Amino acid sequence: MPLTVQTILTLMFGSRNERLLKRYHQIVISRQRAGIENSAMTDEKLRQRTEEIREGSALESFKSSEVLHECFAIIRESMDRNIGIRQIFNPEEHSIRSV
Repeated sequence: MPLTVQTILTLMFGSRNERLLKRYHQIVISRQRAGIENSAMTDEKLRQRTEEIREGSALESFKSSEVLHECFAIIRESMDRNIGIRQIFNPEEHSIRSV
């Protein structure tokens, strides 16, 4: 295989797919980290943090991309506490039966 500029750059920086996967992996890790922090919070603290984010975005004191992962983690934690969303999709506890 001849060495071209493209193959050298791919070897140095990785393919486009590898770069996207690396970026997505970082997003997943940041959401998991926020989820761990949120699971330790009480319901009242989650409400307060939600209000802080809402007020901060209304006043434009921070960008939505800065708190996006935390917002998703708060939503997931709230759904889990109120309707047990993680238990619904747990394949070990529920089996899908064909009708």
